[in-house]
Amino acid sequence: MNKNKLQDDNQIEVGGAIHLTTGRVSRSKEAMFEFSIQPHQLLAVVEQLRQKGSEASWVVFMFYTPIPSVETEDDCPNLQYSILDGKVGIDWILLGPRNIADKVQVSQFIASKGHTITEIEMNGVPFLRVENGDVARLGQSIIEEFYRMPVDADVGILLHGFSLSGLHSLQ
Repeated sequence: MNKNKLQDDNQIEVGGAIHLTTGRVSRSKEAMFEFSIQPHQLLAVVEQLRQKGSEASWVVFMFYTPIPSVETEDDCPNLQYSILDGKVGIDWILLGPRNIADKVQVSQFIASKGHTITEIEMNGVPFLRVENGDVARLGQSIIEEFYRMPVDADVGILLHGFSLSGLHSLQ
């Protein structure tokens, strides 16, 4: 299958790898499968979160930006979507060095798109949350416009609380 000519918008082409994470509650190491998609597929992934996820379900998009930072050498921001209080929203988690360094600029970008940002802390983790407007398109804009990711770039994703369907291998 030619990965550039998907006829069905509900199909998501993926690659992947094993990713070692620290459990949020137990703090023990857990192995998760890190899917790999392309930026244009973010909309379909967020729609599956919306349709199949439940309270506290989430997906994190991880990517390497070609835009350097003067504050950190970290070139891998993370963009999370989650369901909180029954609403799908974007979470800009303020743990990784790049997310922290880009907080002000990302906030300005989000506001310029007409979205409202709320600062939240949950389980000792601070983050910015956006729930109004088309949050799926906003996330795609953050990746493609703000971070200037090429359309054929690989974006890693981790997910919890739902599974993806309509997957096709990138190999």
